Amino acid sequence: MAVWGWARMVPFVTGDDNPWTRFPEVKRLLDTVNARPAAARAAALKDRHAFKTEMDDAARAAMFRHLKAS
Repeated sequence: MAVWGWARMVPFVTGDDNPWTRFPEVKRLLDTVNARPAAARAAALKDRHAFKTEMDDAARAAMFRHLKAS
């Protein structure tokens, strides 16, 4: 379950429209988790909320607090 969020990004990360021929077990895991109701609810969050997509200074500070400038 922990890898589910990252596994959904495989096509984007690889730049391949169909990376699943190279990673069939990742696709199997993804399909198994996607079939769960909780996964559908989690995936639907993006439709109910407006998420920031740009990496500006505020986003960088929130995501990488350990790199704060002194």
